Amino acid sequence: MGINKRYAKSYKYGRDAEKRFKELAEKQGWLIRKASEDEDMYDHIDLFMTKPISVDVKSTKKIFTDKDDNYHWVEILNVKGKLGWLYGKADVIAFETIKYWIFVSRLKLVEFIEKNISKEFVTNKGDALYRLYRRKGRKDAVTLIKSMELMMLSDYVSEKALKS
Repeated sequence: MGINKRYAKSYKYGRDAEKRFKELAEKQGWLIRKASEDEDMYDHIDLFMTKPISVDVKSTKKIFTDKDDNYHWVEILNVKGKLGWLYGKADVIAFETIKYWIFVSRLKLVEFIEKNISKEFVTNKGDALYRLYRRKGRKDAVTLIKSMELMMLSDYVSEKALKS
């Protein structure tokens, strides 16, 4: 079925917008797949986007006595005194909680840590919330951050299991 001449120019402009969008997205590293005719017509989807995104996964950890998903450790310096995973090359840090995965841009986390963490070292890990902590005999520097803070910084949160 042909396009009505009256709407041909508008139709072409719309299709060209998809091309312009696709070119821009590909320049930014996204992989683009054109939707099928059925997906376009019935689901109103023009394109699918994926981007190779590097992820560093952080599980729940023992904070005081048991695994605790209310807090997460952030490693600023590793045990050798070199830059820790916060300054690695991952695009995203995925923090695990009991019910969720919290996806935070590593760069956003770096910015938050550099603005909000006291440079003061504490000797008790119980005092490490938003302060630097170093384990005895190590060269590391870690801090505790509230999981709710990570939620607020997050770009995406995913439930681990869908509710029945």
